[in-house]
Amino acid sequence: FPYTPLFRSATAPGLKQVIEQLVIAAEKHIGGARALRPDIAKEARPGLLAATLATAYIHSIRRVDFEPRDLPAATISRPVRLLVASLRRRF
Repeated sequence: FPYTPLFRSATAPGLKQVIEQLVIAAEKHIGGARALRPDIAKEARPGLLAATLATAYIHSIRRVDFEPRDLPAATISRPVRLLVASLRRRF
């Protein structure tokens, strides 16, 4: 796999800053979508459940200070989180 050396060596200069900016932009978009929740038809809300997973990924990225090599492996909790959000009809 050609990208393997990237994760074995030190993080590329500036990569953490790029990841941080992406996280900030994602948080703004998710926050904006959540602010519109009352105006979104109930039938359309399941399409927005991905925001639940995105929020979990953002928290993981922040916990490791935007260092991609330190991200934990995916766990079963993420699909469970999505199921709970779906049952609660929240995103």
